[in-house]
Amino acid sequence: MMVSVKPASPLACPMDAYLDQNVLIYLANRPEWLAVSMAASSEGRIRYVLSPWHFYEIGKIEEQRRDELLAVAANLNPAWILDRADLQLVEFLNAWRGFWNGYSRPLRAVSTLADVGSFLLRITPERAAEIPLERYVREIARPGGTDLLKPVFADQKRIASANQESFRSGRYTKLIDHEVKHVYVARLLARERETGPSLPDLYERMAEILADPLCGEKIKFFVEFGGMADLRTWEIDARLTALHMAGQAVLSENRQVDRQHACVALAYCDLFVTNDDELLRRSSEVSVGLNFPAAECLRPEALIERLSIRRGLAQLCRHHTG
Repeated sequence: MMVSVKPASPLACPMDAYLDQNVLIYLANRPEWLAVSMAASSEGRIRYVLSPWHFYEIGKIEEQRRDELLAVAANLNPAWILDRADLQLVEFLNAWRGFWNGYSRPLRAVSTLADVGSFLLRITPERAAEIPLERYVREIARPGGTDLLKPVFADQKRIASANQESFRSGRYTKLIDHEVKHVYVARLLARERETGPSLPDLYERMAEILADPLCGEKIKFFVEFGGMADLRTWEIDARLTALHMAGQAVLSENRQVDRQHACVALAYCDLFVTNDDELLRRSSEVSVGLNFPAAECLRPEALIERLSIRRGLAQLCRHHTG
């Protein structure tokens, strides 16, 4: 797969707000909140952002509730952002190319459903534009639709537990952390040429890259001399991983999905809206001291209050200038 990185483009929208799944539920339950949210979007005061993990979360619930959330999403007219792994690939390739040619372009991380779909399905944006949100969700909702992710969740839970044990025993040293970064870069370089989700092929390309002396030196230079400084999603992910490693919590399926939302929202949006106390706490904690502005974390009721106040001020201004 040859990945193209799109440059940033000027946008009239003043604010990108990534909505956690529980916010969609709140809006479905509270028509007055949905009305305020829709008005803010139609007036260009905010742009709501969703990701492919909403396909999964909407798709796994019962049919009537699923249709309600799809209706909410349609009313919000959201923009879309790639999932964590794909966004990390795009930002890495942009940084890698910029590191060696001396110029790194800003990313347009928030885009359209067609752009996200084309990346997921390895098809052209024109073909992806024909696929509605409902179809992605139906694929998850069909019998066995969530089964493909169960081994992934189980594997990540196992890895997280092993990392906690390594940290507690002192085996996760700075040298190990350095090696992890090298392998991470090699994996992303290997993903640049992927044509589908084949782990054996990916591992084979990674091994070739790590065995090549020139590639190894380039990776070492990139890691040691600031090449990873612009990897926003990776930085958030690494900080969340470090917090989990130092704790005792189990990395459950729900927490894994939370991390998917947090990594892309904090890295590339203005607001991250959720009602999850633990997610709010962790997100705020990992946002301290970053070299880029992380999304502001807030609850859905705070968002609605802010949108209502701004609409009132805008109407007042129009009245006095009219």
